[in-house]
Parts: sequence; C-alpha cells; structure tokens
Amino acid sequence: MRVPSVRAGRLGAAAILVLTAGSLAVAAGPAGASPTTVADCDPAGNIMLNPTTVVSGGSVNVGWHVVNIAGCNPAIISERISGPGFQGDEAVTTSGSRTVTLSQPGPSTATWTLSVATRFGETALDEQSATVEPAFTVNGLAGATIAFPDASGTETKTQIHSEARSTGAPVKSGTRVSLFNVGADYEAAYQGANGDLWVVAPDGTATDTGLGMAAGTGPSITATGASSFTVAFQANTGALWTYSSVTGGRSVGFGMAQGTSPSVTLTSAGVAIAYVDPNGNLAVIDPVTGFGGYGTPHAPVAPGTSPAITYIPNQKDAYEIVYQAPDHSVRTADHAHAQTFPTPLTAAAGTSPAITTLPSGEIDIAVNGSDGTVQTLTSTGTATTIGFAFPAGTSPAIAPAAGGGAVVAWEDVDNTINTFVTGVGVTRTGVSMFPGNSPAIAQITSLTR
Repeated sequence: MRVPSVRAGRLGAAAILVLTAGSLAVAAGPAGASPTTVADCDPAGNIMLNPTTVVSGGSVNVGWHVVNIAGCNPAIISERISGPGFQGDEAVTTSGSRTVTLSQPGPSTATWTLSVATRFGETALDEQSATVEPAFTVNGLAGATIAFPDASGTETKTQIHSEARSTGAPVKSGTRVSLFNVGADYEAAYQGANGDLWVVAPDGTATDTGLGMAAGTGPSITATGASSFTVAFQANTGALWTYSSVTGGRSVGFGMAQGTSPSVTLTSAGVAIAYVDPNGNLAVIDPVTGFGGYGTPHAPVAPGTSPAITYIPNQKDAYEIVYQAPDHSVRTADHAHAQTFPTPLTAAAGTSPAITTLPSGEIDIAVNGSDGTVQTLTSTGTATTIGFAFPAGTSPAIAPAAGGGAVVAWEDVDNTINTFVTGVGVTRTGVSMFPGNSPAIAQITSLTR
C-alpha cells in the first residue's frame, strides 16, 4: 500500500502500519498473528478546493475522492476528513463535496486532511490548504494604528488587517479620541456622549470611569508601564484631572482654559502634562518641579487650541511641547521652562498641532497649516507641505513609522482618513470617520526614556 504518511498517534499499541510496495502490511498485534496481505490494495485519494484563496468570512468548496479500497486486509473501515467545516475527524463517503464558510481571521491558512481508517489506525492520503486573506486591508499606516469615531460615532481602532469597535457610548460630537500603545497593543480614551471619560481596551471593551469631562474637550493617554496607563483630561469643573489605570481619578489642582485639552507624556522621571491655564497661557505639570509656566512673562496660546507634548530621550525629565500662538505661528517649548521658540510653520485657526518622538531621537511636528494643507517639520529643520486639504477646525495626528520617519493622519474633506509617510507619500485609506472630528495615531514604541 503506497501512502504518504501514517498517523501513529491513532494506532495505539495494537499495530503499526508498515509501508510496502503495492500492499498494506501489518505488524503482529497482541495475539502475535500475522495478518495476510492483499496484493494491489493501494488506497488513493485527493482533496479539491475551489477557490484556494478566500477572504475571511467567504466560502470554499471542499471536494474529495477515494479509490482502491475494496478487498484490503485489514479492511478499510471508513474514509475521513478533518479541517474547517468538518466535525473533528469526520467519517465521509468515498466521494463528495461540501461548501465551508471560513470564519477564521486572515492572514492565515485553512487545511484539510483526507485519510482512510482500519482497525489499527489511519493513513493520510492527501492534504490541501487554502489561503485566508483579511476581510479588509488598510494601507498607508506604516505599522501604526489609528483611532477615530466612525460614521456612526463609535470609537474605532483600525490596524492594517483588523479593527476593534468600542462597546461603550458613542464619542461625543466635537471631541477627539486619544490613543497610545500599552505593552504590545493599544489603549484608547475618549469623552462619551454621556460626558464621561471612557477608556477602551485593545479588544474594544470600554469602561465608563464615571468621571465627567468639560464640554468640547478630549483626553490624552500615555503608557506608564507594560500594562498601565495614565489619562489627562479637563474635568467638568474646569480643573485638570488624571485617571490612572492603577489608582483611579484625581484632581491635579489647577484650572484650565475653557474648551482646551491637555496632553500627556511619560518622561524618565514620570508623567508630564502640558495644558492651557485659565488665562490662556501655556503651562506644564512637571513630575520633578511641579507646576511651571513659560515665556517672559507668559506664552499665550491661540484661543480654542491645545498644546501637544512628547518626551526627549536620553535626558533626565526631558520633554518638548508644541502649540499654536495667538498670531497662528507654531511655537515650541521644552523642559527648561524658558522662552518659547518659533518654527517656520503657521497653523489654521482653531486647529492644534501634533508632536512625536521617533526611535532615532528625532522629534517631528504636524500641523493643519494656515494655507489649508497639512504640513510637517522635523527637529533637523526639514519642512514638508503635504498639500492635502482638511475640514475647518480639525487637527492632524503623528506617530513614528515602522520603516523610519513619521506617519501623519488627518481627516480629509471627504470625511475619510488620509496618511502621509516619510519617503512614501500620501495614502487615501478609504476609512470613513465622523465629520468634523480628528483621528489619533500611535505606534508600538519602547518605554525606555
């Protein structure tokens, strides 16, 4: 009997199938008897798949055919198939077909095995596989994940081949979702339609913290450990608050300007928060020195806009802040609490800049520019006008790109998300989001500061 393989695990102690040319030989069983062999007993079979590539959730027709099984000694008891759409190692007829729906996510492989069984075990005759592709592919993310309210307002995290929708309340209109990697996945935070701060696990499971937020504001989230995070937000009292996944919520004790949102990052010393104080000036909560202001004597921020903060690597308690000034110029400040610094960028009224730290230590900025197009600036001084428009009052997001450089995300005038990757260019992802909102973007990065 010529066969490609034997499932020794199903033979037990009774016997072992031995391959011989043109016959099926069986070693002695417990009684020590030598069963006879039947010449030309040569079972054969094959599996036919149509199609051999399918999108997750699609169907495959699995056909099979077995021949040369009559008169074998030991006798062929049954023909069997294992694989998706079959009940374990299911007994089947010698020929047939079955349409199977493949619900497993892609990219993956679905495999079927056809075998014949005797009282001593099974012998595999054929094995065939189908390629399962993802139900969708989102290009242009450069390894990152985006978070946004979808067309129905549901907080949604999308990666290249998967998405997770929040189980919580819809995102409150006019507010922004925040996203950061916590460990090897992503945690999100947003203001729900009920006005509370919500946090969302990687699988979409949402938790209402019960902490009320100020109207028209969004939270900011950062990782503080392999499985812990901190969220900064403006409470419905107008005060700056934080929510820790470990210790819960607490007031920081400082007021904020109406309609503005804080930004949080993790430095080598702890959590730093940039925000706009009640007088409209840039301020920071430093993990070492406490409260601090900027400028001589102040650093005013454009009304209705918010700063963004990121860490500076390989320095003690170091960070950089970017914000829009009242004259629409984009300025930066750092942990030295000194005078702020101008950049060559100008921002559109009512928009807020974004900032990120690359693994190389480079710090990149993205703005929705005063010329109506998205722009970027690196810490080495390279400015790029991406040249794509955005809806009024929306803001971009920026994160490290997996292949180096940065990836920028923004909502375009068609209410879909576009991205720009350094050295690659613009990708229209086709992902729709709620009109007038701004996406968030994050990349898996190290907590080493």
